[in-house]
Amino acid sequence: IDLAEFLLKNSYESSDVMQNYFSYDEFKQNFGGIYGSFFGVYANILTLMPDKATLQKIADHYSDIFISSLNEVEKGKETVTAAGYSREMTTLTAKFTEKDLGDLETKVLTELRSDADVKKLVEEFLYPVFSEPTLAALVGFGDAESFDEWYEDEFLDGIDYYLENAMYYGEPDDEEVVCTLVDYISSGSEIAGRKIVFDDSEVCYCVVHDGDDFGFELSYDGEVFVSGTGNDKGDVLNGTFDLSSYLTVEFVDFNGNDFDAGKLGGSVIITPGPRLFELIGDTEAAGYGSFLKGFSLRADFDTGIDSGACALSIYMGESKLATLNLSYEEGNPDAIAEPDSSAVIIASGPMELSAWLKTLNFTKLLQLLSDAGISVGDLEIPVE
Repeated sequence: IDLAEFLLKNSYESSDVMQNYFSYDEFKQNFGGIYGSFFGVYANILTLMPDKATLQKIADHYSDIFISSLNEVEKGKETVTAAGYSREMTTLTAKFTEKDLGDLETKVLTELRSDADVKKLVEEFLYPVFSEPTLAALVGFGDAESFDEWYEDEFLDGIDYYLENAMYYGEPDDEEVVCTLVDYISSGSEIAGRKIVFDDSEVCYCVVHDGDDFGFELSYDGEVFVSGTGNDKGDVLNGTFDLSSYLTVEFVDFNGNDFDAGKLGGSVIITPGPRLFELIGDTEAAGYGSFLKGFSLRADFDTGIDSGACALSIYMGESKLATLNLSYEEGNPDAIAEPDSSAVIIASGPMELSAWLKTLNFTKLLQLLSDAGISVGDLEIPVE
Protein backbone atom coordinates (compact mmCIF):
# COMPACT_ATOMS: atom_id res chain seq x y z
CA ILE A 1 0.00 0.00 0.00
CA ASP A 2 1.52 3.34 -1.00
CA LEU A 3 1.57 5.72 1.97
CA ALA A 4 -0.13 8.50 0.00
CA GLU A 5 -2.85 6.10 -1.14
CA PHE A 6 -3.17 4.68 2.36
CA LEU A 7 -3.74 8.08 3.98
CA LEU A 8 -5.41 10.10 1.24
CA LYS A 9 -7.54 7.54 -0.53
CA ASN A 10 -8.51 5.07 2.17
CA SER A 11 -8.68 7.25 5.29
CA TYR A 12 -10.70 10.23 4.07
CA GLU A 13 -14.47 10.36 3.92
CA SER A 14 -14.59 13.01 1.22
CA SER A 15 -12.89 12.60 -2.14
CA ASP A 16 -12.67 16.40 -2.37
CA VAL A 17 -10.05 16.38 0.40
CA MET A 18 -8.01 13.70 -1.34
CA GLN A 19 -5.95 16.14 -3.39
CA ASN A 20 -5.19 18.49 -0.50
CA TYR A 21 -1.71 19.12 0.75
CA PHE A 22 -0.41 19.76 4.25
CA SER A 23 1.30 22.94 5.39
CA TYR A 24 3.16 22.82 8.69
CA ASP A 25 4.31 26.37 9.43
CA GLU A 26 6.64 25.41 12.26
CA PHE A 27 8.22 22.69 10.15
CA LYS A 28 8.82 25.12 7.31
CA GLN A 29 10.44 27.61 9.66
CA ASN A 30 12.70 24.96 11.18
CA PHE A 31 13.46 23.50 7.80
CA GLY A 32 14.79 26.86 6.71
CA GLY A 33 17.32 26.68 9.54
CA ILE A 34 19.63 23.80 10.30
CA TYR A 35 17.60 21.26 8.33
CA GLY A 36 17.67 23.40 5.24
CA SER A 37 21.38 23.97 5.67
CA PHE A 38 22.03 20.27 6.13
CA PHE A 39 20.18 19.23 3.01
CA GLY A 40 21.47 22.20 1.04
CA VAL A 41 25.08 21.24 1.70
CA TYR A 42 24.73 17.48 1.46
CA ALA A 43 22.52 17.45 -1.61
CA ASN A 44 25.68 17.88 -3.69
CA ILE A 45 28.09 16.04 -1.40
CA LEU A 46 28.79 13.39 -4.02
CA THR A 47 30.08 16.06 -6.39
CA LEU A 48 32.42 17.34 -3.65
CA MET A 49 33.85 13.95 -2.74
CA PRO A 50 37.35 13.26 -4.08
CA ASP A 51 37.89 10.46 -6.56
CA LYS A 52 39.14 7.02 -5.59
CA ALA A 53 42.65 7.67 -6.88
CA THR A 54 43.10 10.69 -4.59
CA LEU A 55 41.86 8.86 -1.50
CA GLN A 56 43.94 5.78 -2.32
CA LYS A 57 47.07 7.92 -2.75
CA ILE A 58 46.59 9.50 0.69
CA ALA A 59 45.77 6.15 2.31
CA ASP A 60 48.84 4.49 0.78
CA HIS A 61 51.10 7.33 1.90
CA TYR A 62 50.05 7.18 5.56
CA SER A 63 50.04 3.38 5.48
CA ASP A 64 53.68 3.58 4.47
CA ILE A 65 54.40 5.86 7.44
CA PHE A 66 52.67 3.41 9.74
CA ILE A 67 54.50 0.38 8.34
CA SER A 68 57.87 2.12 8.54
CA SER A 69 57.20 2.73 12.25
CA LEU A 70 56.97 -0.98 13.01
CA ASN A 71 60.07 -2.22 14.77
CA GLU A 72 59.31 -5.91 14.42
CA VAL A 73 56.50 -8.02 12.96
CA GLU A 74 55.92 -11.61 14.00
CA LYS A 75 54.47 -14.01 11.44
CA GLY A 76 52.36 -16.98 12.49
CA LYS A 77 49.32 -19.16 11.77
CA GLU A 78 45.91 -19.22 13.45
CA THR A 79 42.55 -20.85 12.77
CA VAL A 80 39.99 -18.07 12.65
CA THR A 81 36.25 -18.65 13.10
CA ALA A 82 33.46 -16.21 12.24
CA ALA A 83 29.74 -17.06 12.34
CA GLY A 84 30.38 -20.76 11.79
CA TYR A 85 32.99 -20.36 9.03
CA SER A 86 36.56 -21.42 9.88
CA ARG A 87 39.83 -21.10 8.01
CA GLU A 88 43.52 -21.13 8.85
CA MET A 89 45.06 -17.73 8.19
CA THR A 90 48.45 -16.12 8.37
CA THR A 91 48.83 -13.69 11.27
CA LEU A 92 51.07 -10.64 11.31
CA THR A 93 51.55 -9.28 14.83
CA ALA A 94 53.07 -5.91 15.68
CA LYS A 95 53.61 -4.56 19.19
CA PHE A 96 53.84 -0.92 20.22
CA THR A 97 55.48 0.61 23.27
CA GLU A 98 54.64 3.99 24.80
CA LYS A 99 57.51 5.53 22.83
CA ASP A 100 56.43 3.88 19.55
CA LEU A 101 52.96 5.43 19.76
CA GLY A 102 54.30 8.88 20.55
CA ASP A 103 56.84 8.75 17.73
CA LEU A 104 54.17 7.56 15.26
CA GLU A 105 51.85 10.41 16.25
CA THR A 106 54.64 12.93 15.74
CA LYS A 107 55.48 11.54 12.29
CA VAL A 108 51.85 11.64 11.15
CA LEU A 109 51.22 15.18 12.44
CA THR A 110 54.44 16.48 10.91
CA GLU A 111 53.50 14.99 7.55
CA LEU A 112 49.93 16.32 7.73
CA ARG A 113 51.28 19.82 8.21
CA SER A 114 53.02 19.87 4.81
CA ASP A 115 50.92 17.36 2.83
CA ALA A 116 49.64 19.09 -0.33
CA ASP A 117 47.20 16.25 -1.08
CA VAL A 118 45.61 16.53 2.36
CA LYS A 119 45.37 20.32 2.01
CA LYS A 120 43.59 19.89 -1.32
CA LEU A 121 41.22 17.34 0.22
CA VAL A 122 40.40 19.71 3.08
CA GLU A 123 39.95 22.69 0.74
CA GLU A 124 37.75 20.96 -1.83
CA PHE A 125 35.71 18.67 0.44
CA LEU A 126 35.77 19.30 4.20
CA TYR A 127 35.89 23.09 4.14
CA PRO A 128 32.90 23.58 1.76
CA VAL A 129 30.81 21.18 3.84
CA PHE A 130 31.53 22.53 7.33
CA SER A 131 31.93 26.24 6.51
CA GLU A 132 28.24 26.61 5.66
CA PRO A 133 27.15 29.27 8.24
CA THR A 134 24.47 27.38 10.14
CA LEU A 135 26.40 24.13 10.18
CA ALA A 136 29.62 25.96 11.09
CA ALA A 137 27.92 27.50 14.13
CA LEU A 138 26.55 24.12 15.15
CA VAL A 139 29.93 22.35 15.14
CA GLY A 140 32.03 25.36 16.18
CA PHE A 141 33.85 25.52 12.85
CA GLY A 142 35.14 29.08 13.30
CA ASP A 143 34.46 32.40 11.58
CA ALA A 144 37.34 32.65 9.09
CA GLU A 145 36.57 34.71 5.99
CA SER A 146 38.54 32.50 3.60
CA PHE A 147 39.95 29.00 3.36
CA ASP A 148 43.56 30.22 3.61
CA GLU A 149 42.76 32.11 6.82
CA TRP A 150 40.96 29.11 8.31
CA TYR A 151 43.73 26.72 7.21
CA GLU A 152 46.39 28.81 8.94
CA ASP A 153 44.44 29.76 12.07
CA GLU A 154 42.53 26.55 12.70
CA PHE A 155 43.97 23.54 10.91
CA LEU A 156 47.72 24.21 11.12
CA ASP A 157 47.54 25.76 14.59
CA GLY A 158 45.67 22.68 15.77
CA ILE A 159 48.41 20.41 14.42
CA ASP A 160 51.08 22.58 16.05
CA TYR A 161 49.33 22.33 19.39
CA TYR A 162 49.41 18.53 19.31
CA LEU A 163 52.99 18.51 18.06
CA GLU A 164 54.03 20.63 21.03
CA ASN A 165 52.13 18.34 23.38
CA ALA A 166 53.01 14.95 21.95
CA MET A 167 50.42 12.58 23.37
CA TYR A 168 52.67 9.89 24.77
CA TYR A 169 50.61 7.41 26.72
CA GLY A 170 53.08 7.30 29.59
CA GLU A 171 56.78 8.07 29.92
CA PRO A 172 58.34 8.81 26.47
CA ASP A 173 61.08 6.24 27.04
CA ASP A 174 58.80 3.55 28.48
CA GLU A 175 59.40 0.28 26.63
CA GLU A 176 56.33 -1.49 28.03
CA VAL A 177 54.08 -2.87 25.29
CA VAL A 178 50.70 -1.10 25.48
CA CYS A 179 49.21 -1.88 22.08
CA THR A 180 49.20 -5.03 19.94
CA LEU A 181 47.97 -5.16 16.36
CA VAL A 182 47.19 -8.50 14.69
CA ASP A 183 46.28 -8.69 10.99
CA TYR A 184 44.64 -11.86 9.64
CA ILE A 185 45.75 -12.55 6.06
CA SER A 186 43.63 -14.73 3.76
CA SER A 187 44.98 -17.11 1.14
CA GLY A 188 44.55 -14.33 -1.40
CA SER A 189 47.01 -12.15 0.56
CA GLU A 190 44.23 -9.79 1.59
CA ILE A 191 43.58 -8.53 5.12
CA ALA A 192 40.51 -10.52 6.19
CA GLY A 193 40.41 -9.24 9.75
CA ARG A 194 42.18 -7.28 12.45
CA LYS A 195 42.54 -7.41 16.21
CA ILE A 196 43.65 -4.43 18.28
CA VAL A 197 44.58 -4.89 21.94
CA PHE A 198 45.08 -1.64 23.85
CA ASP A 199 45.83 -1.98 27.54
CA ASP A 200 43.10 -4.36 28.75
CA SER A 201 40.63 -3.80 25.90
CA GLU A 202 40.35 -5.83 22.70
CA VAL A 203 38.50 -5.12 19.45
CA CYS A 204 38.41 -7.72 16.71
CA TYR A 205 36.67 -8.16 13.36
CA CYS A 206 37.08 -10.89 10.77
CA VAL A 207 35.55 -12.11 7.50
CA VAL A 208 36.02 -15.80 6.72
CA HIS A 209 35.21 -16.83 3.14
CA ASP A 210 34.29 -20.17 1.63
CA GLY A 211 34.08 -19.30 -2.04
CA ASP A 212 31.55 -16.47 -2.36
CA ASP A 213 29.92 -17.38 0.96
CA PHE A 214 31.29 -15.83 4.14
CA GLY A 215 30.85 -15.35 7.86
CA PHE A 216 31.50 -12.05 9.66
CA GLU A 217 32.01 -11.18 13.32
CA LEU A 218 32.83 -8.02 15.23
CA SER A 219 33.64 -8.41 18.92
CA TYR A 220 34.76 -6.31 21.88
CA ASP A 221 36.53 -7.90 24.82
CA GLY A 222 35.42 -11.33 23.63
CA GLU A 223 31.72 -10.44 23.34
CA VAL A 224 30.32 -10.66 19.81
CA PHE A 225 28.45 -7.48 18.84
CA VAL A 226 27.81 -8.12 15.15
CA SER A 227 27.57 -11.55 13.56
CA GLY A 228 26.20 -12.78 10.29
CA THR A 229 26.60 -14.75 7.10
CA GLY A 230 26.17 -13.83 3.47
CA ASN A 231 27.26 -14.09 -0.12
CA ASP A 232 29.13 -11.44 -2.10
CA LYS A 233 29.21 -13.02 -5.56
CA GLY A 234 29.89 -10.40 -8.19
CA ASP A 235 30.39 -7.84 -5.40
CA VAL A 236 26.62 -7.88 -4.79
CA LEU A 237 25.84 -8.49 -1.13
CA ASN A 238 23.13 -10.80 0.16
CA GLY A 239 23.23 -11.61 3.86
CA THR A 240 21.73 -11.29 7.32
CA PHE A 241 23.54 -9.78 10.31
CA ASP A 242 22.57 -9.74 13.98
CA LEU A 243 23.47 -6.70 16.09
CA SER A 244 23.64 -8.16 19.60
CA SER A 245 19.98 -9.25 19.31
CA TYR A 246 18.93 -5.59 19.28
CA LEU A 247 18.45 -5.43 15.53
CA THR A 248 18.68 -7.74 12.54
CA VAL A 249 19.88 -6.18 9.29
CA GLU A 250 19.37 -8.01 6.01
CA PHE A 251 20.90 -7.00 2.67
CA VAL A 252 19.17 -8.08 -0.54
CA ASP A 253 21.04 -7.71 -3.86
CA PHE A 254 22.82 -4.73 -2.30
CA ASN A 255 25.43 -3.05 -4.51
CA GLY A 256 27.32 -0.12 -3.04
CA ASN A 257 30.51 -0.48 -5.05
CA ASP A 258 29.79 2.65 -7.08
CA PHE A 259 28.62 4.73 -4.12
CA ASP A 260 31.39 7.26 -4.70
CA ALA A 261 29.92 7.76 -8.17
CA GLY A 262 26.49 8.39 -6.70
CA LYS A 263 25.06 4.95 -7.41
CA LEU A 264 23.39 2.71 -4.87
CA GLY A 265 21.16 -0.28 -5.53
CA GLY A 266 19.42 -3.07 -3.66
CA SER A 267 17.52 -3.34 -0.40
CA VAL A 268 18.16 -3.15 3.34
CA ILE A 269 15.68 -4.64 5.84
CA ILE A 270 15.86 -3.75 9.54
CA THR A 271 13.96 -5.81 12.10
CA PRO A 272 13.90 -5.16 15.89
CA GLY A 273 15.22 -7.99 18.05
CA PRO A 274 14.38 -9.45 21.48
CA ARG A 275 16.96 -7.42 23.42
CA LEU A 276 15.44 -4.22 22.05
CA PHE A 277 12.05 -5.34 23.34
CA GLU A 278 13.59 -6.05 26.74
CA LEU A 279 15.30 -2.66 26.78
CA ILE A 280 12.09 -0.84 25.97
CA GLY A 281 10.20 -2.99 28.48
CA ASP A 282 12.49 -1.75 31.27
CA THR A 283 11.47 1.87 30.73
CA GLU A 284 8.34 3.92 31.20
CA ALA A 285 7.53 3.05 27.58
CA ALA A 286 6.82 -0.56 28.55
CA GLY A 287 4.29 -1.91 26.14
CA TYR A 288 5.83 -0.46 23.03
CA GLY A 289 8.12 -3.50 22.89
CA SER A 290 5.24 -5.83 22.17
CA PHE A 291 3.86 -3.26 19.74
CA LEU A 292 7.06 -3.47 17.67
CA LYS A 293 7.10 -7.25 17.43
CA GLY A 294 6.56 -8.38 13.88
CA PHE A 295 7.33 -4.98 12.35
CA SER A 296 10.25 -4.33 9.99
CA LEU A 297 11.51 -1.43 7.91
CA ARG A 298 12.65 -1.99 4.33
CA ALA A 299 14.57 0.51 2.19
CA ASP A 300 14.84 -0.12 -1.56
CA PHE A 301 17.51 1.96 -3.30
CA ASP A 302 17.94 2.79 -6.97
CA THR A 303 20.04 5.93 -7.15
CA GLY A 304 22.38 7.73 -9.50
CA ILE A 305 24.01 11.16 -9.66
CA ASP A 306 21.33 12.94 -11.67
CA SER A 307 18.29 11.02 -10.46
CA GLY A 308 17.24 8.22 -8.17
CA ALA A 309 14.61 6.78 -5.89
CA CYS A 310 14.25 5.20 -2.48
CA ALA A 311 11.16 3.42 -1.19
CA LEU A 312 10.79 3.12 2.61
CA SER A 313 8.25 0.46 3.54
CA ILE A 314 6.85 -0.72 6.86
CA TYR A 315 5.95 -4.41 7.10
CA MET A 316 4.02 -6.49 9.60
CA GLY A 317 5.36 -9.96 8.93
CA GLU A 318 5.08 -10.45 5.17
CA SER A 319 2.34 -7.82 4.78
CA LYS A 320 3.29 -4.35 3.57
CA LEU A 321 1.47 -1.69 5.57
CA ALA A 322 2.73 1.53 4.05
CA THR A 323 5.36 2.89 1.68
CA LEU A 324 6.96 6.30 1.48
CA ASN A 325 8.39 6.85 -2.01
CA LEU A 326 11.24 9.35 -2.23
CA SER A 327 12.80 10.41 -5.51
CA TYR A 328 15.07 13.13 -6.81
CA GLU A 329 16.02 14.53 -10.15
CA GLU A 330 18.52 17.22 -10.96
CA GLY A 331 16.80 20.28 -12.37
CA ASN A 332 15.79 23.88 -11.80
CA PRO A 333 14.45 24.38 -8.24
CA ASP A 334 12.74 27.62 -9.31
CA ALA A 335 10.37 25.53 -11.41
CA ILE A 336 8.94 23.88 -8.28
CA ALA A 337 5.77 25.71 -7.23
CA GLU A 338 3.92 25.51 -3.92
CA PRO A 339 0.32 24.25 -4.09
CA ASP A 340 -2.58 26.66 -4.29
CA SER A 341 -3.33 28.00 -0.80
CA SER A 342 -7.01 27.10 -1.27
CA ALA A 343 -6.02 23.43 -1.39
CA VAL A 344 -3.94 23.49 1.78
CA ILE A 345 -4.91 22.23 5.22
CA ILE A 346 -3.22 24.32 7.91
CA ALA A 347 -2.36 21.95 10.75
CA SER A 348 -0.09 24.18 12.82
CA GLY A 349 -2.36 24.38 15.86
CA PRO A 350 -4.53 22.02 17.97
CA MET A 351 -7.82 23.42 16.65
CA GLU A 352 -6.85 22.96 13.00
CA LEU A 353 -5.39 19.54 13.69
CA SER A 354 -8.54 18.49 15.53
CA ALA A 355 -10.69 19.63 12.60
CA TRP A 356 -8.55 17.63 10.21
CA LEU A 357 -8.72 14.50 12.38
CA LYS A 358 -12.52 14.63 12.24
CA THR A 359 -12.34 14.12 8.47
CA LEU A 360 -10.53 10.78 8.85
CA ASN A 361 -12.37 7.51 8.44
CA PHE A 362 -10.91 5.50 11.33
CA THR A 363 -13.30 2.63 10.71
CA LYS A 364 -11.76 2.18 7.28
CA LEU A 365 -8.27 2.57 8.74
CA LEU A 366 -8.87 -0.14 11.35
CA GLN A 367 -10.31 -2.40 8.67
CA LEU A 368 -7.14 -1.97 6.61
CA LEU A 369 -5.02 -2.91 9.62
CA SER A 370 -7.20 -5.95 10.20
CA ASP A 371 -6.88 -6.96 6.54
CA ALA A 372 -3.11 -6.72 6.96
CA GLY A 373 -3.25 -9.22 9.82
CA ILE A 374 -2.93 -6.74 12.69
CA SER A 375 -5.31 -7.12 15.61
CA VAL A 376 -5.64 -3.70 17.24
CA GLY A 377 -6.53 -5.33 20.55
CA ASP A 378 -3.13 -7.06 20.65
CA LEU A 379 -1.02 -3.93 20.16
CA GLU A 380 -0.79 -3.18 23.91
CA ILE A 381 0.04 0.49 23.41
CA PRO A 382 0.38 2.20 26.83
CA VAL A 383 -2.02 5.06 27.43
CA GLU A 384 -1.09 7.84 29.84
